Amino acid sequence: MKSILLLTIVLIMTGTRTLFAIDINVTQPVFRGNHPAVPQLNLEAARIFQNLEMDVRNQLAGINANPQNLIGAFANSSVFASDGATQRAYGGFNMFAVTAGSIIGLQLPGSPLSMINELEDFMDTLETEGDINMGLNPQIINAQFGMNASFLLDNLYLGVKAGFMFLPTDNFTINTLSFGVMGSYQLFKHRSIGLRSILWRGVNLGTGFIYQNTNLDIVQNLDSVRERINAGGNNVTLEVQPKLDLNFNINTFTIPLEVMTSLRLFYFLNLALGAGADIGFGTASLDAGGLFDVHIRDLPQGISYTPANMRVSGLGGEASPNVFNPKVMSGIGFTMGPVLLDIPFTYYLLDHGFNLGLTLGVFW
Repeated sequence: MKSILLLTIVLIMTGTRTLFAIDINVTQPVFRGNHPAVPQLNLEAARIFQNLEMDVRNQLAGINANPQNLIGAFANSSVFASDGATQRAYGGFNMFAVTAGSIIGLQLPGSPLSMINELEDFMDTLETEGDINMGLNPQIINAQFGMNASFLLDNLYLGVKAGFMFLPTDNFTINTLSFGVMGSYQLFKHRSIGLRSILWRGVNLGTGFIYQNTNLDIVQNLDSVRERINAGGNNVTLEVQPKLDLNFNINTFTIPLEVMTSLRLFYFLNLALGAGADIGFGTASLDAGGLFDVHIRDLPQGISYTPANMRVSGLGGEASPNVFNPKVMSGIGFTMGPVLLDIPFTYYLLDHGFNLGLTLGVFW
């Protein structure tokens, strides 16, 4: 999961040369103090940071300022990842069900079957189109509690679900939160053959309402600068690492509409198949900022300096997920008594999107 996330982020960031058109404003550090090297240090710092501002502009020249396809793909991928810890293939339990698991939603420019080629052609697509339908949303920690609500209506099942994750790293930070209510109705009940060695789990109609928030902050290093300054016989080393800070803030509301059936073979193997659609609402926004890491070494005593900074403007935008997202669902699972391990998969027909999950659970 982490490798997929890192690969996608790297690909998105390597495309910044053609993805956004942004404005850069750099403020140099100002040296102060009663020392003869101060005027020379300020003169050299002005030269270095003027050149640095031009270099950053060149790195980001000609890039799309409002990448609607990219932002919309991140919104869609949030909808695609809304059903973590799913119980959709195991309807008809007696009393309660508890599941926990992870899921990742992806939208690609082409079909999932050509995912490797799509990733390899990422730069070419950006250079020719300036924008791309690519987004992802990982939901690592999800849990769902379900109950047989036949005391309200025969064959009715209700549940609640929640999820969260906080994953900070040097280059990116992911913070997610989700919660929702689920419901299903067993249209056709279980049927078994041969002492239940083959069990058809019937047909289940499912729906719900799920809110999901994802905050993804990506920090991308730009070309760095390292220079030695000879100021009045003092050799001062100036190292500057400019960074582009991109923040995706995604809020989606999802209403799944599903028809699902599954077949258990030889007491332990569960095969599922279904169809439906996810109704999606909400927004995804992209904001950008600039950062500097400045290291000044061998600075003479008695000299101080104000911090350098970089302002980024003109980059960002907002988009909504697709409202109607038809899907085909499948999955393979393994059961041992009341315990299950399930691998659900969903393919979205209109968006070249999909999700893949891993669920552990107990039914009784």
